[in-house]
Amino acid sequence: MAKVMTSRIDKLLSSMGYGSRKDVARMARAGSITLDTAPLLDVTKRITVTPDLPSRMTIWGEALDPLAPVVILLNKPVGMTCSHKDDGALVYDIR
Repeated sequence: MAKVMTSRIDKLLSSMGYGSRKDVARMARAGSITLDTAPLLDVTKRITVTPDLPSRMTIWGEALDPLAPVVILLNKPVGMTCSHKDDGALVYDIR
């Protein structure tokens, strides 16, 4: 079962460059942030981060910028392989 990614709205928007968390809170109080066409007043609540979020959330009437992809760095343990063609344990199976 895949883990669902959630984030606080203020933290998410500030990490995307829309301003500090305080700036995001001010924008929300001014009614400039909407999610599913409803104004967001409480930016401290958590929302599910889905690929369609940029089309569902607006700031000052403009669609949210696309979300950055997730990059995972891993030091490959000895004896593991990254190739599905080779025999042995795969790094994709690490939990």
